[in-house]
Amino acid sequence: MSPAIAVSKLHKRFPNRILFVAPAVYSGLTQRHQALAVGLSRQGFQVDYIDPIKAPGFDLSLRDISPTLRVFSLSVPFRFSRSPSLQRISNRFALTILAKNRFLDASHTLLWIADPATASFSRLKWSFQVYDRCDRHGCFPGQNPRVWASYEKAIYDESDLIFASSPALFTDIRRSRRANCFLIPNAVNASWISSTRDDKPEFPPLKIVSSGAHYEWIDFDWLEQLCRDPRVEMNVAGTGRGKRFKHFTANRNVKFHGFLSSEPLMKLLDACHVGIVPFKAELLTSAVDPIKVYEYAARGLAIWGTDVAGLREHPFVDRAASRPGELIDSAFNGSWRGMRVRTRRESIPTWDDRVEDIMHAFAEIA
Repeated sequence: MSPAIAVSKLHKRFPNRILFVAPAVYSGLTQRHQALAVGLSRQGFQVDYIDPIKAPGFDLSLRDISPTLRVFSLSVPFRFSRSPSLQRISNRFALTILAKNRFLDASHTLLWIADPATASFSRLKWSFQVYDRCDRHGCFPGQNPRVWASYEKAIYDESDLIFASSPALFTDIRRSRRANCFLIPNAVNASWISSTRDDKPEFPPLKIVSSGAHYEWIDFDWLEQLCRDPRVEMNVAGTGRGKRFKHFTANRNVKFHGFLSSEPLMKLLDACHVGIVPFKAELLTSAVDPIKVYEYAARGLAIWGTDVAGLREHPFVDRAASRPGELIDSAFNGSWRGMRVRTRRESIPTWDDRVEDIMHAFAEIA
């Protein structure tokens, strides 16, 4: 069944409004939640994107992104995700604000949840419910796995359809024998795909870039081993925190660019040979599908990662190794093109492709 037919069938089943409860602020970046919200709005749905709910307060504001996409900013008296009972009260405040402003009509709305802390939203009688599972929730620093498992169970019990962003997350869900579960990996905005991906500078130095969030799940020992090789120039773009991050970016072999918007980041990637994903091997990172991998691939970089299961098996990661010296030696023993060992670079998935996959999933159960 075509996506157009799927939309038609869904709109016959219920009106076309989606309440999209997101775990990330809508900032115009083409990350998963924002990209999917935009894509769904282009499929004829009226998408109301809810930014992560803030506290303290008791208010709502909204802004129009397009005729079919608007962003809600909600503030409630408190949030306390560590306690399911208190978080239920917090969520009730949010629902009350939506109802007070006449933005709550569950029986004529599709609920799309991507933030498990809003699990009690699921208790309402929505026309249809979707859970987009994009992380192993409960594994982030400071989270209690049992609490987040309880949130997810509540969402599983009410969801008509579940999406998973990585094979490991999909396997987790299937262990509970959930029907109507689909693997929808990440992707890249079509504007990132370069027509000059083979135009890379000669090396040495071998120009390596690490982009994105450099938080507790980053293997700084692995990064520092890379930096110690005099043949390497290390570039870091994005955000970070903690003493290890400060120590690493203070290294004289590291060029720290800070946070870069899309255009400057693309220019930096175009000037580099290798994009890296330096994750620690832990439960959280074993289930990731990093968007940065798709961005690196779109700009024609070779892609290296630490020896983490999710990276070893990723179709766009060229090499994963516990010792980065092996990767550097292999680069200087061959050519830049030889570093790009994967054969699937000509079919880099875009967010439009992923929305089409979602529409096909809707078509199967509509």
